[in-house]
Amino acid sequence: MARERTTLSGEDAEQFADIREDLSEHRRGELSNAEVVRRLMEMWEKEQSPGRR
Repeated sequence: MARERTTLSGEDAEQFADIREDLSEHRRGELSNAEVVRRLMEMWEKEQSPGRR
């Protein structure tokens, strides 16, 4: 199965960079699983909030 490449820009690119940073911190043991989940849930809730898009 081939992977499709996409280019992110603006806010999506910033969010992706934040997630990558959080995951790398988690891999180094700087964040607990609960902290990673909490941060991702906060981002998801912001995405779902009224007035977005």
